[in-house]
Amino acid sequence: MRPVFLKRNAALVVILCLMNCRWSESPTEPERATVRGRVSFGGAPVPGARVNVTISLPLQRFKKYETSANPQGEYEFLRIEPGLCDFSVYCPGSSAVLNGKQNWAIKPGLNELDFPVHSPCG
Repeated sequence: MRPVFLKRNAALVVILCLMNCRWSESPTEPERATVRGRVSFGGAPVPGARVNVTISLPLQRFKKYETSANPQGEYEFLRIEPGLCDFSVYCPGSSAVLNGKQNWAIKPGLNELDFPVHSPCG
């Protein structure tokens, strides 16, 4: 009776060790980027300005993100894919393009990109 008990416990220990090893492995997550900056006109913030980014991904795929500037004119994109991006900035509540950048290289980590605009919204 004792050898069967030991065999069962040994099998249980092996299974638990294998499960523990599997759980301790964490798949590596691809590096992400943060893009932040300020939209301003003559040094004054442009609150509510819409900032769009389109990222070119492998295999001719694109990913689009949009955010709005806060009352200080600041915007932020968190955890986006690095790559070549096109940015467009729009007046609040309008389709009028204020500024843009094409083929901007976003790298993993923090990227700062301000958009001074040359015409007022309104």
